Amino acid sequence: MIWTHIYDLLCKLAAIGIVVAVVVIGIERQGVLPIYQFCIAAIVSIAVWYLVLRPFSSWCYGRISLKASLTFAQSRRASALFSPLLNLAQWDPMRHVRDIPREEKCLAIMSAADDLLSYHDARSREWRAAPLHAKILRVLLWSSILGVIVMTEMNLPPLSWVSQLQALVSGGSYLPIITIIVGCIPVGIAIAMLERRYGVRSIDPHAQALEVSKKP
Repeated sequence: MIWTHIYDLLCKLAAIGIVVAVVVIGIERQGVLPIYQFCIAAIVSIAVWYLVLRPFSSWCYGRISLKASLTFAQSRRASALFSPLLNLAQWDPMRHVRDIPREEKCLAIMSAADDLLSYHDARSREWRAAPLHAKILRVLLWSSILGVIVMTEMNLPPLSWVSQLQALVSGGSYLPIITIIVGCIPVGIAIAMLERRYGVRSIDPHAQALEVSKKP
């Protein structure tokens, strides 16, 4: 797990704690947790993190670390700076905000967030302008991840071969999550190739170039 600031770390640990709690309770009640229940727990955890914990971590960072009186709605937008979904190594700590008057802090943060979100919007428009067949292929590729999970749960080839190899190496047992990860590797490669072909990156090294260039 990768994080940006301490509040981001704590909120991500809280989200992971939701999954762990579901797994522990499921094992206590059923002896084993079906993979589909694990996936549901993971989806709920991600949703809670994205909608509540992520903006809350940005609110804490803005209020405590930068001394900026951010509202929760502002913190949701500022999360693009303080808790990006990707490019965590390039997150913008906005430390220069500490040295400006308190009444200007929020304005500076929101201006930077708006610039970054506008950049992301421009990238989204590039993707929407891509050919229809590329959009359909992308949907199919992302949907195939669900197929990987179902095939793992039903122990169907070729993913069953991955599970068998695990069992052979580990003395008879295997972890379905490892099988899922292995099955998603070719899907991820195909998605990366598709996005590269049409100029849209899931991981964009230039996503914060505008804001970095404006730093003093």
